[in-house]
Amino acid sequence: MKKTFATLAILATMIFATYSTACESGNIVLHPAESVCLDVCIGDFFTITLEGGGRPGFHNTPILVWGTGCHELTTNCDDPICTPIAGPGELFLGANPFYPNCYYANEGENYCPEVLLCWDHDDQWHIEIFSLCEGCFCLTYERQLPVELQSFQAVAGTNGINVNWTTATESELDRFDVTRDGNLVYSADATNGVATTRYEWIDENVVFGIRYVYELVAVDVNGARQVMGRSPVTAGVSGAVVSDYALHQNFPNPFNPETRIAFDLAAQGHVKLNVYNLNGQKVASLVDANMPSGGHVVSFNGASLSSGVYLYKIEVNGFTDAKKLVLLK
Repeated sequence: MKKTFATLAILATMIFATYSTACESGNIVLHPAESVCLDVCIGDFFTITLEGGGRPGFHNTPILVWGTGCHELTTNCDDPICTPIAGPGELFLGANPFYPNCYYANEGENYCPEVLLCWDHDDQWHIEIFSLCEGCFCLTYERQLPVELQSFQAVAGTNGINVNWTTATESELDRFDVTRDGNLVYSADATNGVATTRYEWIDENVVFGIRYVYELVAVDVNGARQVMGRSPVTAGVSGAVVSDYALHQNFPNPFNPETRIAFDLAAQGHVKLNVYNLNGQKVASLVDANMPSGGHVVSFNGASLSSGVYLYKIEVNGFTDAKKLVLLK
C-alpha cells in the first residue's frame, strides 16, 4: 500500500536526527523565475510555496523545471559540491489516490523524491517533497501555464478512440499535443480566447481490446510543455450504456494472422459468432455462449487458413449481421 504523506512525515521525524544537518529541510518560498537547490537526506520533508504566479485557478498549473544536481553550468542553481540526483519527471493529476486533486510524481519508476503539487485556492500553489534518497537537485519555478482546462477524456467509440477536451480560457498558447502511450499522435492549434472552447479528435489507428493511455500536453508560445490531463481507455470497450445491437468492422483489416472483432449487445443473450468462407462453409466458431449486455471484443486467428476473403456473422436475440474480413499472408 502507498504511504500517505502524513505517514511519511512521521517517518521523517524519526529518521532526520540520524543524518547530517548539512541537508536541508523546512519551508521555502519561490516566485516566478526563481530557483532553489534542494540538498536532501533520507527522510527530509519540504514545503515550498509558489507565489506571484498570476490569476488563481486549479488548472493554471505552475511550469516547473527539475534539474539533476545544482551545478551552475547544467542548471539554474550553483552548488557544485553536492551529489547530483534527478528530480521527478512528469507530475500527473490524481496519480496518488490519497490526494486526487493534486499532481503527483509517485514512488517507484526511479523517482527518488516523492512530490505533491497542490493549489491552495488563494492564488498560491504549494509543493510537498519527501526525500527517499540523499543528494541534490535544482527546482526552477518558471511561471504559470496560461490555460484553464475544464475537462479531458478519451472514450472508446465504434470508429476508434474519441479524444476531447474543453478549456475555459487560453492565452499565449501555441498548441495542444495529444500523446498515446508517450508517443505524439495529434496536435491542435490553440484558440487563445476567454470563451469556452471544445476540441475533438478521433484516433482511428487503434486495435480493439488494447488498453491505451492518452495525455493532453499544453505547449505555450515559448515552447514550455505541461501535461494537463491523463486518460486510460480500452479500444472497442465503451463505458457507455449500449442501447442497440451492432457488429463492428474487424481491426486490423486486412490482417495476418490475428484480428479483433467488436460487437454490442443491447440485452443479454446467446451469441453465435462464426467465420465462413465464400462458399458458405464455417471455418471457425468464435462465440457460442450466453453473454451479458454491453460492448465485447473477441480475437480471431487465421493462421490455419489460406489468404482470401471471409465472412463473419453474428446471431443473437433475433439480430443478425455479417461483414467481410480479408486474410492477407
